[in-house]
Amino acid sequence: MAWLAIVGAGVSALGSMQQGNEEKKAAKFNADILEQQAGLTRTSAELDIARMGKQKTRFVGSQKAGYSKAGVRVGTGSPLDVMADTLAEFELDEMVTRYNAEIQARGLVSESEQMRKAGKAAARAGYYKAGSTLLSTASSAYSQYGSKK
Repeated sequence: MAWLAIVGAGVSALGSMQQGNEEKKAAKFNADILEQQAGLTRTSAELDIARMGKQKTRFVGSQKAGYSKAGVRVGTGSPLDVMADTLAEFELDEMVTRYNAEIQARGLVSESEQMRKAGKAAARAGYYKAGSTLLSTASSAYSQYGSKK
């Protein structure tokens, strides 16, 4: 009957190792997804910034046209100050968009790194559990059957 315990321990050990490896694979898959999301976050921000650039050009162009239509000199004084302020506001919006996207992307990358570490730890734990099961069973089998000789 000792062989049944040993076979059972072997099956249990293999199951522990397989579970740990599957958890590692799942963690890697999830980490890859998070890294893709980080890249998409950055790309999306750059697209938003490009859109803002076009809006900036149109808005400043309409300001110039409005001043010109009203007979105001565009290149000096208050009109120039207003357009400069408009450009500064657009550029600030672009910087904030880029900054926020980078913060979000770094958070996702950090989360993916933690996910990978957790997956490696799960795989290690599976091997430790397998070893523990085998040693425990061997010890029990020896105590039960080996000492009777």
